[in-house]
Amino acid sequence: MAASANSKQRAREQREEREREATRAERLLAWPARDRLVMLDGAGRVSVSADGGRSSKPGGSVQGQAVSFMASPDSIYVALSDGSVLESSDDGASFTVRTRV
Repeated sequence: MAASANSKQRAREQREEREREATRAERLLAWPARDRLVMLDGAGRVSVSADGGRSSKPGGSVQGQAVSFMASPDSIYVALSDGSVLESSDDGASFTVRTRV
């Protein structure tokens, strides 16, 4: 029983470390308007700032590996490694597939 608990603890620690690594990984930024800053971290989490980056609120997350990212004043676009292009018009709370290769 102790071995099983240790195994579960180790698996959880490894998962948490992968999440920390993804967070430390590349962060993509877009600055589509004077005070609006949109960020996508290595784990696919979206954050949006309305005050030029002084504070931000979390949005949703992208499923898949982001390879490109841009934002306009009204939308967020993410290109994935599988060729899909996602669009969000609600600050990243949800994404719709716009193109699939």
